[in-house]
Amino acid sequence: YYVARTQQSMGQLFASSETYERLAKLGDGHFRKDDMLAAGMANRAIIQAYLTQPGAIASAKQALAYSTDVWEANLLCAYVLKEHHEYIVAEDAILRNLDVDLEKSQSQQALVGLYLASGDQTKLAIRLSDPAMVRELSAAQLLMCATKLGDLRTPPAVVQALQRTLQVAPRFNLGRDDLDPIV
Repeated sequence: YYVARTQQSMGQLFASSETYERLAKLGDGHFRKDDMLAAGMANRAIIQAYLTQPGAIASAKQALAYSTDVWEANLLCAYVLKEHHEYIVAEDAILRNLDVDLEKSQSQQALVGLYLASGDQTKLAIRLSDPAMVRELSAAQLLMCATKLGDLRTPPAVVQALQRTLQVAPRFNLGRDDLDPIV
């Protein structure tokens, strides 16, 4: 694992990917649950996706099979799966974190990003109906959500949060007065 991480940090992505594969072959079947193998295979999946190699989806799914408790691996795998339009499996990977409050803020942001990418407006609207979740999201994300959902489907909590981010101040000119947004 550490050899592969070192290779990865040195930019030796092909070698790192192969080392992660050797790690999986050596460790597979020894433990019922293995967080290190989950992290290693998640790293391999992201490397394969970056290098546009085949097998990124399989590596991500394999990582998810090794453990449910490694929040970073869950989010990495969800990202790879989302990029390859494997939305259901990606959603499951993110929900693993949210089910047990692992990195709730990052996981909620990832879930909203997944729903935006997949175009699932129903699930997006349901999640955004929760004011606690809306508070976790940036104004930019909320704006993307509101744009995707449109005026009629955007939950009131999103509208209120966006309204709180807007500020205006008078600007007095020679002649006509203007209102300028404060950025």
